[in-house]
Amino acid sequence: MKGISLVKLKKPEYGELDNLVLDKPDMALVRVEAVGLCGSDMHKIRSNIEPQTYLKTAILGHEFAGSVVEINANDSSLKVGDKVTAIPLIYCQECNYCIQGNYQFCENLKSIGKELDGAFAEYVLVPARNLRKIPNGLSIEEAALTDVAAVAVHSWNLSNKPLNKNILIYGDGAVALTYLQLVKQKNDVTVVGKHNQMFVESLDSKFIIPRSINKLSSNIFDLIFEAIGKEQDKTVLDAIRLIKPKGQILVSGVFPENFNGNIPLRDLFYKEALLLGTNSYSYYNGKNEFDIALELMKNGEIDMKKIITHILPLSEFNRGVEIMSNKQANTIKVLFKQDGIK
Repeated sequence: MKGISLVKLKKPEYGELDNLVLDKPDMALVRVEAVGLCGSDMHKIRSNIEPQTYLKTAILGHEFAGSVVEINANDSSLKVGDKVTAIPLIYCQECNYCIQGNYQFCENLKSIGKELDGAFAEYVLVPARNLRKIPNGLSIEEAALTDVAAVAVHSWNLSNKPLNKNILIYGDGAVALTYLQLVKQKNDVTVVGKHNQMFVESLDSKFIIPRSINKLSSNIFDLIFEAIGKEQDKTVLDAIRLIKPKGQILVSGVFPENFNGNIPLRDLFYKEALLLGTNSYSYYNGKNEFDIALELMKNGEIDMKKIITHILPLSEFNRGVEIMSNKQANTIKVLFKQDGIK
């Protein structure tokens, strides 16, 4: 099969990969029809660390959808030909975290595109229990981004879900703009970003550029969602200044390992504000947040079509990386399709 491998530093290559063999029970072979380029993929591609020293697979990609080609699971309702998306987190269902419903902390966690071969390829192997049939009315392209929607849903579920309040979203990438769709219906929202003013304003929200943040008064937001991360702490420092007493700051942005920012603890605790990290997704009120996201997408409460700004053949992978590296206006999400699939 053909696909992308990351073996050399900062040089993903398109070419022939080993064919996959379905030789284990309770697994399925899925033909990948659409796969998204995630920020975490970009971190790995742009890393200064040789990939083979920390990656357990050279095939990245975890936001995907496709069709079942082969399945080896007697208790599955899925059949060959079904259109599916997948939870990329492979959790054991047996450790304390899994039993509590917090499978993102599974003691035996493995992830497609991290420890296991990912979806930047023609085919991917997935546990049958992780597959979800795509609801009628949802396209393959939208379904491929269910993982993105689930991350936003998890962050919203961790919040106190304010109504008629002032919310700040720091960032205008895919997760941030999916989160905007969730919160905008019931609140006044300001988005700090660089690239997607048209998208934000189309949802009747306010858009400001980062340098304007210093002009905002202190203590004006009830909830702040940080979706930038990287090797900087300004976004969190700004959030602590801007949050109201008793407010919540949710941090979804990915920061580098061993990076320590400067946190003004006195200001944070004086306000009795909550600074809370958010990691992937899990269960909420007994329901998998991946399934909640899929349902919200089906009902039109989250529209992932709006998030997709570029669709390229997988053979043009490096062009997609370049697009995301040199973001221009109105660039949100790059999606790849197998060569020959329209």
